[in-house]
Amino acid sequence: MANQELQGNYYNLSQNVLDGLKEKLDSYEKNNGDKSLEGYTRLKNLVNAGKLSYENMKNIKGILQKHSGNKVLYELNGGSILETWINETLKVARTTSELKKDLKDKAGIENAYKKTHYKKNEENPTKPTEVAKLSTSMESVYNESKKIKKIIVTEEQFRFIQKNKH
Repeated sequence: MANQELQGNYYNLSQNVLDGLKEKLDSYEKNNGDKSLEGYTRLKNLVNAGKLSYENMKNIKGILQKHSGNKVLYELNGGSILETWINETLKVARTTSELKKDLKDKAGIENAYKKTHYKKNEENPTKPTEVAKLSTSMESVYNESKKIKKIIVTEEQFRFIQKNKH
């Protein structure tokens, strides 16, 4: 399930992850690595910013999984250091979000699992339901009562029918 509550959130990289990424970047630049490879600019921006958005974390996680067989691209995109940090951070964030929703639900708040939203009445107005009109007249009531009287068998008639049945 897409977690709307986490969208737009930013997460600061821990110092040991940031140091590991700086080390990877410095090593790559010292060895005159190809700066046009996918991941170089991302790694450089990541080291400078020191934080990631929820959306970027999911994106980088996909890239790391995609390049898991290519050591150069895998390391250039953050490697195991960043992948482990992303997995742990996402796990904690998603668990925390789920716990919040569960607590809201247990507290009796309606729609605890849905993001707060407001209906735009001009786009999709709600039409009130109309009360059903009764189309019964005295004549139709009288006719129905005559039909019911024909169906109802009195006790005496029932005994007579039962007696003559044998």
